Amino acid sequence: MNILDKMNLKYDEMTASEKKVCNEIKSDPSLIANYTITQVAMHADTSTSAVLRFCHRLGYKGYKDFRYDILYYLKQNDNNQNNNDLISGLSSSFASAVATLGDIDRSVFDQLTADILHANKVVLLGRYRNAVVTSKLRMSLTDLGIICLEGNSDLDFQHLLYVIDDHTCVILFSMLGDTSDLKEFLEQLSSQTNHSWVITTSSKPKASRYISNTVQIPSIYNKDKAHITSHFVVMAFTEMLVAYIAQTTEAK
Repeated sequence: MNILDKMNLKYDEMTASEKKVCNEIKSDPSLIANYTITQVAMHADTSTSAVLRFCHRLGYKGYKDFRYDILYYLKQNDNNQNNNDLISGLSSSFASAVATLGDIDRSVFDQLTADILHANKVVLLGRYRNAVVTSKLRMSLTDLGIICLEGNSDLDFQHLLYVIDDHTCVILFSMLGDTSDLKEFLEQLSSQTNHSWVITTSSKPKASRYISNTVQIPSIYNKDKAHITSHFVVMAFTEMLVAYIAQTTEAK
């Protein structure tokens, strides 16, 4: 019996919050490989204690033991699918992940491109792993002659408020869209510009209460593939965005 079978067997015994956790993990087991227990709880719109109770429900001492079994399941799944040609299997997985970006509404690219090109400057915000995405996008947009500023910490965010106005396009990268610790910053940001965006994998990002526009990146892009993270797909999105902007300006 694999870990998903065990989850199905215990499903009817779970509380409502435990079922939320279970449903999220069943839909995309790689969440456990790519996120902390706190982030998994946010993704399931529940609490860390609910995730722990879910692990106990399945007979594990804690999250660490449950995570170990999920990683083993993912590894076995990869091995079974890629026995013949590992590189070919990986290439197909990454190509499938990028292909999901084609489902994003074309108007999103048009509106975001317009906001970037009409702005006096672009401010890119991203903490932790998102800092890698903002740094790469800043360099790419700068190469196109677009003035960009970047913030990768709470202190950076506060300082950037001094230069943000309604002629500024602000792009926040937050995979889970949970920015409860940034409430005061976001409230002030919303009063300074209407040209703000959050790039997220969440269908209901809390940041959207304060930010004008949302780009939802597909979060379940290759089920059971732990080596493909949301950040990879977001990075691919930014590369596509830069190419789109470049071709838009060339066409004028």
